[in-house]
Amino acid sequence: MAKIDAWLQDLERDKKQLRKLYKSAAAVTVDRDAKLAELKQLIAQKIASPASSKLRRPNRKILVFTAFADTATYLYESLKDWVRSELNP
Repeated sequence: MAKIDAWLQDLERDKKQLRKLYKSAAAVTVDRDAKLAELKQLIAQKIASPASSKLRRPNRKILVFTAFADTATYLYESLKDWVRSELNP
């Protein structure tokens, strides 16, 4: 019985931690996402000062790698209007 009680306590502690993590993650919005702001800055710098291709044409291509499809969707949705309005490529 002691093992079950300890297990239930562990589960309750895990549940509290998961709630804290969820609340922290939910607080991150496009306006409060520091990593997204940094990515926007890097994109703006690349557009303003592109590298040159072998044919001496400006290369403004940017690749963003992510392991998760939901992150890719979040980035696309967060950046598409910003790129069109702010950078006007």
